[in-house]
Amino acid sequence: MNAMSLQTKDESWKTDAGGLVLGPGFHDGLLSGVWLSRKGTLSIYVNNYKGEPYTISLTNVSLMNVLEFWGGSIIGDVFLWPPSRASMHRWRRLFAGRISSDLALEAEISKIRGNEENRYFFCLECSYGGEVLAICEGLEISRDPREQVEMEPVNAIEGEE
Repeated sequence: MNAMSLQTKDESWKTDAGGLVLGPGFHDGLLSGVWLSRKGTLSIYVNNYKGEPYTISLTNVSLMNVLEFWGGSIIGDVFLWPPSRASMHRWRRLFAGRISSDLALEAEISKIRGNEENRYFFCLECSYGGEVLAICEGLEISRDPREQVEMEPVNAIEGEE
């Protein structure tokens, strides 16, 4: 896949050749919430590694799954691919709890890949479990008016100096 370079509302971002979203520095940031509107927009509230608040908005979400969302979830990476580039592991996670048969899973994947134009596979994975996965038509990243949070070093464990 060629790297995508897209302009968003408040930030310029792009993906590298592997689909990794580059921009505000989400790695080692914080996943703080998700909200799905009736219009099909999934808003993902995050803080980058500096504690600056952002909203990742996925538009026209047709399918989504939020797995193992824990308070204090540290972001590992954020990816965006055409559906044909998503690994089988990601597809299994997207359909976790819904489809257990490999045959049924393959049929659903084929339907989505068959209608791939203007569709993306989104994945936000956390360092210690937790994922937000979705099929969407677009992604916007914007600075959020929420208050900046103080980020603790990733290796900080309560009780250790």
